[in-house]
Amino acid sequence: MWDIKRFFPDEFEVGKYANQLLGDYLGQELPLDEAGFMALTIVNAELDSGNVAAQDLTQLMEEIMTIVKYSLEISLDDEDIYVQRFITHLKFFCERVLTDTGHQELDDNDMFDLLKIKYPSAYETATKITQYLKQTRNYQTSDDEQMYLTIHLSRMKRNVNEN
Repeated sequence: MWDIKRFFPDEFEVGKYANQLLGDYLGQELPLDEAGFMALTIVNAELDSGNVAAQDLTQLMEEIMTIVKYSLEISLDDEDIYVQRFITHLKFFCERVLTDTGHQELDDNDMFDLLKIKYPSAYETATKITQYLKQTRNYQTSDDEQMYLTIHLSRMKRNVNEN
């Protein structure tokens, strides 16, 4: 349930509200887990593709967040704006992975080469994510996707180190 609250905070808040309304109607307090299940239902309805279930999306996001946390050796604060931006990017990225729709190449290899040099730990982490997805899901991450991951990871790490 905490992954749902972490990755889908707006949907979780709606689930809590619905949980409270239903509890009031029934005259009894419902477990908070029910709000998580309602949030998953909302997320499933929001997803563009009927082929992606919120549970699969949440699981993949958590797997990638684990790689990030251990690879960058950082503690992630869900209230941090850079963590929130990364999670937002990660939602769309994971949806593309699960639907195998990929991201179109933009042919900006110069920028990507610069990022590799300037942010080696973020690039290394993005590479670990890429390798993990290739091994576990047979998904080939594009250079553009890896570049965007590197950018978000470097911003997140820099902000964590500054605070």
